[in-house]
Amino acid sequence: GQRFHDSELHRLRAEALAQLAPERRDEIEAALHGALDIARVQGAVAFEQRALDSLERLLGASAQRR
Repeated sequence: GQRFHDSELHRLRAEALAQLAPERRDEIEAALHGALDIARVQGAVAFEQRALDSLERLLGASAQRR
C-alpha cells in the first residue's frame, strides 16, 4: 500500500523530540527535513507546509534561546 502519512509521521516524531529532548536538535531537524522531502516527492502540499511550519518554529525557538 501507499505510505501517504510517512511525512506526517516524521514531523510528529520531530515535534515529540522537540518537547521531550530539545537538546537533540540535529535529530529533530533531520526528521523535519525528511518530512519535507517525503511530502515533496508525494506532492503532498499540506504535509509539506506543516513540516515547514514546524521547522520554522524550531529555528525560531532556537534563535530566541541564543
